[in-house]
Amino acid sequence: RDRTFVVTDTLGPQDPTSEEVADAALDAAAFVEEILGETPRVAILAGATHGARGNVALERLARARDLARVRRPGLIIDGPLRAEVALEGEVQRERYPACALEGEPANVLVVPGQAAARIALDLLTCVAEAESAGPFVWSLRHPIGLAPLGASAETIVHTALITSALAIQADLQHKDDPKSPLREALERAVAAAKALEDAQALEEAAAEADEADEADEAGEADEDDEADEADEADEADEADEADEA
Repeated sequence: RDRTFVVTDTLGPQDPTSEEVADAALDAAAFVEEILGETPRVAILAGATHGARGNVALERLARARDLARVRRPGLIIDGPLRAEVALEGEVQRERYPACALEGEPANVLVVPGQAAARIALDLLTCVAEAESAGPFVWSLRHPIGLAPLGASAETIVHTALITSALAIQADLQHKDDPKSPLREALERAVAAAKALEDAQALEEAAAEADEADEADEAGEADEDDEADEADEADEADEADEADEA
């Protein structure tokens, strides 16, 4: 199927706390929204859907869901969910109508634990033959994109492009920083535009000056012609007077 997923957190801790799971969910949701331009639908995956009381691991994931909802009201997020429920809208509608994903497949899969997340991603790329990119460390001032050993040319290109987009996003967020590359680029662009404007103004002034000089020269030429004509007329009058005499 033609779907795009963000799997997190393949670089995170092996046994994350509720806060760390919530952080990963919110970061991945922001990635989907800002970089992919899609509405994030986040599923915190587990071996059971909505869990059972007394299961410490599932309660930790439920607390991560609640933390994410508090920190970002309105975010579409649910969990713990089995992968089947997270990815199949029909299963949600038939078995779990109260699911916050509202019958739509998730596009952010929060897989608690680095090993589990890495396994999930490998299964998607190896078994489902999905194209992958990353992983990415993107909440830094200078984002990092990692291409795994043996990555295909397509994976390397996708990773480079997404890392570039993340870097641009980081620059936009830090545009007021005096050391920001984007700020420097904007300042250079403004300076170049000002220099171009000044050069155009100088060219226009020079053109106007040339036109004025040409007009002056034309006026002087007309005056010379008039003087010559006057001299010729005087000479002719003097000749006529001499003839009469």
